[in-house]
Amino acid sequence: MVPGAKTVAVERVKIHGPALEGNLEGDAVDRDALVLLPPSYGKEKSRRYPVVYALHGYSIGAEQWAPRSTCRRRSKERSPSAPYVDAHYRTMPAASTS
Repeated sequence: MVPGAKTVAVERVKIHGPALEGNLEGDAVDRDALVLLPPSYGKEKSRRYPVVYALHGYSIGAEQWAPRSTCRRRSKERSPSAPYVDAHYRTMPAASTS
């Protein structure tokens, strides 16, 4: 927590992962995800926002990972969650991903 920082809104969503369909371990295809929205998101309806994708990996879920997360590197790969997030939130999907 950063002293003096404004509170963000947290939305809990499920994202369908087509790449997980038929996986050999029988893992769920619909995965839990957290979307953290900046304080101005609800007020500034015409504004679009940049996106940071932080994927928790295999061994833990989004809820366990979120309190320990930090952004350590910038990836040039587009997240598999991007189509869902771009469709449901005011992102900047046209930004270059290369």
